[in-house]
Amino acid sequence: MKLNVGSQNQIKVAAVREAIRRYPGLFPEAEVCGVEVDVELYGHPKNLNETVEGAIARAKQAFRDCDYGFGLEGGLLEVPHTKSGYMEIGACAVYDGKDIYLGLSPAFEWPGSVNDLIVSGQADASQAFYQLG
Repeated sequence: MKLNVGSQNQIKVAAVREAIRRYPGLFPEAEVCGVEVDVELYGHPKNLNETVEGAIARAKQAFRDCDYGFGLEGGLLEVPHTKSGYMEIGACAVYDGKDIYLGLSPAFEWPGSVNDLIVSGQADASQAFYQLG
């Protein structure tokens, strides 16, 4: 069985490998490969819709010569009563060539200075942390 992840980011590929190891009956001897995809870039998604759409686009584009395409996307979600007004959430989409299956991670709040760079469009999360040291 072959599973493609819509990213060359080795952290995303490793995350899919780790997750499927927990389900050996569903994914017997699965080969997990990261593949380059061309998805619309939002910078860093700033709402749930952009985050989920990014994951779906990645999963669909990854679906080539494989059994399943996986798409992982992180993005901000407006959340009332938080210090910054936002929390980071992860979306996972799995595509089998016909149907999309979605999952969401728990959410957490970035430090304010990181959120400021993301919301202003100056950086994605990785770039923000790098810039801030």
